[in-house]
Amino acid sequence: MKKLLALSLCLGLVVILTAGLTGCDKGTKPTKTTKTTTTTEPGGSGSKDKKNEVTVAAKDGKLTIKAGENGMTKLTLGREKDATEEATVTVAVDPDGKGVEASTDTATVKGDATDAGTLTIKTDKAKVKAGDFTVTVTVKSKGSKDATAKVEVKVTTEAAVVPPKKAYDIAVTGPEKPVTIKQGAKADVTAKIALGKDLTDAALTAGVKDKDDKDAKGVSVKLDSDKMTKSGDAKATVTVADDAAVGEYTLWITAANKAENKEGGTAKVTVKVEKK
Repeated sequence: MKKLLALSLCLGLVVILTAGLTGCDKGTKPTKTTKTTTTTEPGGSGSKDKKNEVTVAAKDGKLTIKAGENGMTKLTLGREKDATEEATVTVAVDPDGKGVEASTDTATVKGDATDAGTLTIKTDKAKVKAGDFTVTVTVKSKGSKDATAKVEVKVTTEAAVVPPKKAYDIAVTGPEKPVTIKQGAKADVTAKIALGKDLTDAALTAGVKDKDDKDAKGVSVKLDSDKMTKSGDAKATVTVADDAAVGEYTLWITAANKAENKEGGTAKVTVKVEKK
């Protein structure tokens, strides 16, 4: 009897446990597992261990350029150990369109190079005004932030220094009316000599030409002085020989300073020779 009772208790316990387990299974949903994949972009958080940055520097950060002239400076890249991408170089001037232009002889720098070429700054003398300009060099490379370098440019415009013109001119003025002289006679002719203020003296010469512009025969001239040390009158005496041909002649008087005024000044006077 005791064995039968114990067996009944065991069977009841099994039934209760089975029912409880079955109820728990009915209220539980299966769990779904999701696989996550992370994509890393160059220069992003996934490449924080990469050294990709590129920098740029100009040898001269400041330049002074005279209007109409050019200025130049070298450009150099700095590369971190993993910065092996090609880099592009561009330039800009502020203010723009005011007579200052900038350019580089290297638009693209290879991934293993640091020489970014030469920056050339040109000024247009006819357009530019004295003042300050900023030239910005920008370098772009994959995986790196944009790098910039600035060159401060001061343009100067100096007024051309024109030395005062020296007054070396010489003016010689003779009588406007012809001078009439008979054969065998003589006459005085006066010419006015004006020396430039920077001349200290002038040499005088004179002569007579015939109608064919040859040295006259029978008509001669003599100066009272062969030198002038200041502006004034130069006196010449014209002598006509008895056998001089009747007709018109040209008397010329020249004042010149060979050192400062090669041509000098000359006056021409008409001399009429008549029969005595």
